[in-house]
Amino acid sequence: MRTWKLLGTLGILTTAAVVACNNTTIGGDNCTDPNNCVQMCTDPNGCNPQPGPEYTAINISPSPVTIQANGQPTTKQLTATGTKTDGTMSSQLIGVNWSAPVNPIGTIDASGVFTANGNVGGTVTVTATYVTNGVTLTSTVQITVNVNKVVTTPNTDPNAPTLFMQTPTMDTTKAPTILYPLDGVMMPQNVYPADIQWSLVGTMGDIYRVTITKTNITTVAYVGYNTAAFNFDYLVDSKAWASIAQSNLDEDAVLTVDRYEKATGKVWSGTPVKMHFANGSLLGTVYYWDINVGRIRKIQDGTATATDLIPTAPASPNGSGNCIGCHAVSRDGRYMMGRLGGGINYGALFDLTANLQTNPAPTVYPVTTATQTFYFSSFSPDSKRLVIGDPASGTNRMYFIDAANGKVVPPVTGAFPTAATYPAWSPDGKTIAFASETNNDGTGMTSSNLSVIPVTGPDAVGSVTKIHTANTVAGSSENSFPTWSPDSKWIAFQNGPDSRSDNQRLGALYMIKPDGTGLVKLAKAMGATATAPTTRVFFPNFSPFNVGGYFWVSFISERDYGNSKVGTAGTIRQQLWVAAIKNSPVPGEDPSFVPYWLPGQNVAAKNISAYWAPVACRQDGAAADVASQCCSNVISNGVCATPMQCIPAGQTCGGGGCCGGLVCSANVCTQPVG
Repeated sequence: MRTWKLLGTLGILTTAAVVACNNTTIGGDNCTDPNNCVQMCTDPNGCNPQPGPEYTAINISPSPVTIQANGQPTTKQLTATGTKTDGTMSSQLIGVNWSAPVNPIGTIDASGVFTANGNVGGTVTVTATYVTNGVTLTSTVQITVNVNKVVTTPNTDPNAPTLFMQTPTMDTTKAPTILYPLDGVMMPQNVYPADIQWSLVGTMGDIYRVTITKTNITTVAYVGYNTAAFNFDYLVDSKAWASIAQSNLDEDAVLTVDRYEKATGKVWSGTPVKMHFANGSLLGTVYYWDINVGRIRKIQDGTATATDLIPTAPASPNGSGNCIGCHAVSRDGRYMMGRLGGGINYGALFDLTANLQTNPAPTVYPVTTATQTFYFSSFSPDSKRLVIGDPASGTNRMYFIDAANGKVVPPVTGAFPTAATYPAWSPDGKTIAFASETNNDGTGMTSSNLSVIPVTGPDAVGSVTKIHTANTVAGSSENSFPTWSPDSKWIAFQNGPDSRSDNQRLGALYMIKPDGTGLVKLAKAMGATATAPTTRVFFPNFSPFNVGGYFWVSFISERDYGNSKVGTAGTIRQQLWVAAIKNSPVPGEDPSFVPYWLPGQNVAAKNISAYWAPVACRQDGAAADVASQCCSNVISNGVCATPMQCIPAGQTCGGGGCCGGLVCSANVCTQPVG
């Protein structure tokens, strides 16, 4: 039997020594008095066994949970009870820690109240944790949130939902055909809502039902053809669009447009298209070249408003005008290099953090006839150098220039080749890709190949390696406009009979590794098919972002955008499109997806060369449309919010919410007794 003797004084305690429960006596040197000796137990199995757990399991009620939310926050109270060792149930447990992974669907607070934000559908797992006499018990509950949103546009018959209750009839001659978005498109979450456009089928008085569905969300809009100016389109409500983008991320959204024909009272159903949203946002500003006005314009991420970056450009020293073109943006978004005036001309460097609305806009260094001329340029990763393609010497030639003063910096070792242009510096700084063996300046090459040159040190280059010969692809003779994926493992480029993109020339997009292997045609991005293998796509530019498992590449396309009343149908007009590219391509497989039209462009203009400049994720309190725009990945009432955290030891707990293993005792999170 184990026995203990209570120490009567502090003095005895401080002089006592520890012994095992074997009747060894301690308390002083040569202690022989058993009444004054202290026995201390060191049995690893415990000399004073603790009581077992009071409960064997915890139970959450209700379980499972389904919440119907239609655009407004909706709450559900969860409670937890315990199953005792004798099988009976306790009353509601106090001190339960409630938690859920960060998600856009809803949040759980310390008292077990789940709040669905009302705009995002899907399923989330909530976990309840409870500690009983040193034993941690957990239980989970699945919460499913369903969202249903209905919009009736102004001046549309309010009885429209009733008119569509009949079973629709499939008839391609009477049903609208969806012209935009394209079937199979991949988009980032924060892309501006699509202007859904369909064929010009219908007459005054008809009503169109635009439906977008996923498993846990449905948005419906009733759009009346009630004016002669009707454009056969519907710009999706921004909140509804964000709801679709964030709900059920692993599934396609299905878009249908049905027509109620007033003359017959029948409903005609069209062919649906599928849209997919990546799990992430493209956070940045797009800078592109509006050729019609000779200006660089910018579009902020998630918006559809283009503004002039530099309303009044500095005059070119040769007197050729105040326009800017052939621009490049540094990877950190701080600087832009642009060519002043037309033709072969002088380059100006702009600080994008400066006020560029002045007349004229300020430049980093004065632009004079001593400034280097060029067509196209590319920044080093640290933005201190540019590599330019200059045709003024009579043949295409590349140079390093100092970003601080625009002066040529000769390589300290190695040399750039002649007949070389369209340089692109890799994000890791190790390699420059370019069009090699060119037969003309950058305005219209009909013969060129694709090569790389290593950057062996500061202002130093190595030997050139040709990685693709243009005429190895049927019907092509030139490679141009290389661009690097964000991981520096792939180069996308343009291939065709002519480097120029105007006058309805043919062009195709390919991707290749910098060692010349892995060549693949980006057919889905181009819109190429077995029956239409030739297209008119040009000038690819990778964004600096690796988002949702994809790279994102912009390019010029002359395909139709939507219908003739809203878009560019029948005009063969150059517009900017964006395609997702798998960031881990399967060898031999086309890694591209069907693209989306870059919102904010002027459909009456020719737009080329879109560059993204990154911006930081949005901090708590900043307005946001989707959770992935926020640093916390949590959005609440349209602003970024801090995800709910468990309460650490020593802090007030208010009855629950303590971190795992802690209990709320006397309103403070503490380690459990025992």
